[in-house]
Amino acid sequence: MAMLNTMYSKKEDRLAETAKQLIRCGKFREYCEVQFELKNYSKAMAFAPAVSIEYWQELAERKANLLQEEGSADAPYA
Repeated sequence: MAMLNTMYSKKEDRLAETAKQLIRCGKFREYCEVQFELKNYSKAMAFAPAVSIEYWQELAERKANLLQEEGSADAPYA
């Protein structure tokens, strides 16, 4: 049983609920930021063009930097 909107709910649960509300309100940039924080990168990237192509590029760069920091084999070559 999820305890949303209580002091006992997990941060991730609160963020997921916030993301639902943001998408309903058409606040795509804020939605993308929440999804990025939740590490739902594909969801963030999918909605980023609704903000702007520049914002999509910014998210792509942020994701690439994270992959490089983690030493991931998926990181782009510098």
